[in-house]
Amino acid sequence: MNAAQSGYFDLGIVAFDSGSFKEFVDVLGKQTFDVTEYSDTSLDGVVTAEEDGVLYTSIPYEEGWKVSVNDLDVQVIDYQDGMMAFPVFSGTNNIRMTYKPRGFVTGAIVSGGAVIILLIISWLDWGGMRKSRVQEEDIMVKEDQSEK
Repeated sequence: MNAAQSGYFDLGIVAFDSGSFKEFVDVLGKQTFDVTEYSDTSLDGVVTAEEDGVLYTSIPYEEGWKVSVNDLDVQVIDYQDGMMAFPVFSGTNNIRMTYKPRGFVTGAIVSGGAVIILLIISWLDWGGMRKSRVQEEDIMVKEDQSEK
């Protein structure tokens, strides 16, 4: 039975503390990740942290991300079941994030192999067709000579 049928429902009250929210935003604003360079598969930037901690990103977590902080590989964390995060150190952190889709190398090898096989088959078939054309021409020439 739902609330409309029973006539009972739960009532909740929520208050928004704008002062606490402003404090929170000010703290976050002091430690922003400044992007210095980016491409389709990488992201470089700098963040200054007051203490060791975790940098939370709005990038969805997915296998294939590799992160280095100050040229040290760090573990990528699946934060809150869906967003990417990783550890940072006190002070200035130079960050490099790179992405390679899972299965990319395997897919590239399989695709390259398929292209090579296709080229070999085409080359063999072209060679066979060329031989059969030469044989057909020889037969036609012999027939023409025999008719004369």
